[in-house]
Amino acid sequence: MAIKMSSKKNKYIFLGTLIFLVILGLHANLIKLPITKSYLLPTIDWAPEAKSPYGFSARFRAKVIKKVGNEHPRHLLSGVEGIPQTQYEVELIQNYNTSKLPQKMIVNQIGLGYKNGILYSAQGSSLLQPGEVYDFHAGYRVLEKWFEFNPNDIKLIGESTRSIEPIYVADFSNDEVLVGASHNIFVGKIVGQAGSKERGIGPETQLQVEVIENIKGKLEGQVTVSQQGGYKDGILYVVGEGRDALKKDGENSFLLKEGSTYLLATRYNEKENWHTLNSFPSASKLITSKNISGKELRNIARSDPRVNQLKQAYPYEVLLEADIKSGKTLNSYKSLVESMKARHVAENQAVELIGVDVSIKASLESLQANSEIMGSSSTSKCDLASNSIKEITEISKGFSSCMSGGEFWAVAIQLKENPTMEVWCVDSSGQSKKETLDGTPSQKEIDALVTDGKIAKCD
Repeated sequence: MAIKMSSKKNKYIFLGTLIFLVILGLHANLIKLPITKSYLLPTIDWAPEAKSPYGFSARFRAKVIKKVGNEHPRHLLSGVEGIPQTQYEVELIQNYNTSKLPQKMIVNQIGLGYKNGILYSAQGSSLLQPGEVYDFHAGYRVLEKWFEFNPNDIKLIGESTRSIEPIYVADFSNDEVLVGASHNIFVGKIVGQAGSKERGIGPETQLQVEVIENIKGKLEGQVTVSQQGGYKDGILYVVGEGRDALKKDGENSFLLKEGSTYLLATRYNEKENWHTLNSFPSASKLITSKNISGKELRNIARSDPRVNQLKQAYPYEVLLEADIKSGKTLNSYKSLVESMKARHVAENQAVELIGVDVSIKASLESLQANSEIMGSSSTSKCDLASNSIKEITEISKGFSSCMSGGEFWAVAIQLKENPTMEVWCVDSSGQSKKETLDGTPSQKEIDALVTDGKIAKCD
């Protein structure tokens, strides 16, 4: 007859067998449990390295990406061989230093790490965890190219978000209103973070941006863009609704990313000398996350549908009443048209003046080739050409001078485009050239230009 055992009894037999096997495995050295040893590591005071680009020490907030090493080099400050150390790749969140820090860097945790299968933990510290956010106080090691820190020089912050609900002064879902309320709209590549500042309702994050393509305004080179939101006391403040600020892997998708290129609609803050990004969702767009530049990037920007939508809306922009009253309609399409008109008039005037000068030069050179003045005659060459010189002077409205003697002659007349500085001179040698004045021309100075002191000659 079969004996049926209860499920409860089976459970006890299984657990008992498992415990027996574990004890047997440990005794036979077949199973090894991790061993942790705590020890006291003297605090290391940072000594500045002469070649360090980050000064005496660095204070920053960063998120751990991954563990990258477990090297145990001789520590230069303590001289101790093989102090347990662990290296991590981290991403910068906030820089408390004046010196610019790289967006991604390696940090070295002194006094904590595996050595010969044993986890050594100084002062009860624990390994950093990927995805967690910490405040670091670290010294830069030039040789290893990493930031290293003591167990007591780090603080776990954690990461959470808070939402700031904006109040918009106009309907920015209308592109014509969005363009009208913006002082500058452009495509820009994020160079890096430039700072962070509390503005009363939460932090703003400043970024250095390289201008790639202008839609409204004429920005050049690099400018500072201030994005509403950012990190404060380990909390990520985000502005607006419907934004998944933190992805499942802990990556922040709210702040503009270094190396990526965006469409940005901004307003200029004269006091801070930066361009504040409009937080409305359609006021910005990721153009490409590829870290590219030059012609390839400009072509991508110019072919983007959203970029072209705002370009088409620019001539029909609707300006804010408050901007019109305060005279802050910077780069408005109306002002652009008026500026283009003024420039067109100025260009036409310049062309007109240049045309007059061309006429003066041509008339003098025609006079030079005229057989009447070149012919042999006892009459003064200047007398023979007096009517022609008078006609040219009427065009110039400036001083003129003529000198002749024997077969030599020279004529000089002020040009009209720059009458205080320029004179055109021709002479019997066939020479035609521009003479430069001192800015306060007189008849005596013009007369001096038609002789070298001996004969009539452009001098």
